[in-house]
Amino acid sequence: MIKPLLVMLGLIAAPALAQMDHSTMDMNMPGMAMDHSAMDHSSMPGMADNMTGQGSGTSLLPTADSAMHGLHLQSGGWALMLHGYAWGVYTDQGGARGSKEAFIESMAMVQADHDLGGNASVQLRAMASLEPLMGQRGYPNLFASGETAGGVPLVDRQHPHDLFMELSARVNVGAVFLYGGPVAEPALGPSAFMHRPSAKFNPDAPITHHWFDSTHIAYGVVTAGVKARHWQLEASAFRGREPDERRYNIETPKLDSYSARLSWTPDA
Repeated sequence: MIKPLLVMLGLIAAPALAQMDHSTMDMNMPGMAMDHSAMDHSSMPGMADNMTGQGSGTSLLPTADSAMHGLHLQSGGWALMLHGYAWGVYTDQGGARGSKEAFIESMAMVQADHDLGGNASVQLRAMASLEPLMGQRGYPNLFASGETAGGVPLVDRQHPHDLFMELSARVNVGAVFLYGGPVAEPALGPSAFMHRPSAKFNPDAPITHHWFDSTHIAYGVVTAGVKARHWQLEASAFRGREPDERRYNIETPKLDSYSARLSWTPDA
């Protein structure tokens, strides 16, 4: 359980770009297409500012490469984004602690944004994975550690993620936002690795995933914050426990831990 107030100053910077050239952008997930022509942000004034620089949960990324890559559509006043992947992986990790294994990595995400008028908007997110099909021990990941299988701590393995990785909602009113849900991510640490541009070609999780991102699946999160052009200040109440070994359920949400985060984005 995490009881003290945790504060992080995020320094997020990238080379400044005068403008984004969408014709040169590649996809964040192999095999996915992105249709910017389907998006008309000019008709959604309360939404555009809050969609820039989004990482996982409410974390920030450099705006020069933070667009959510996938299939973008509009339907009935909602801006929809669909993306995901399923790819086969074979790993051969040597040494006494290494092992060989073939497995399938998968993730699917749906995001829906709607302008409420008056500089307000709402965003709904759902993310799921079929990793529970791997079994409790997940897949080989030399030097990684975190969570348990059969009550035994996992070492040199990446634990499988739960079926439900995020079920959340976010309401923006001007610069102020409120985010949360039964499965969400508190304002703690960096953006989870799978949302970072540096990880777009990773075949599996980095060994630091659990150490840096252990709260990216929390059962019960409420976050309030304010977002300005170059900084964001937010605080969360959340369930300060890792998911248990039952990967298909939604655990009872609780708000027993607290965190705060200040992020600074000096340029694009």
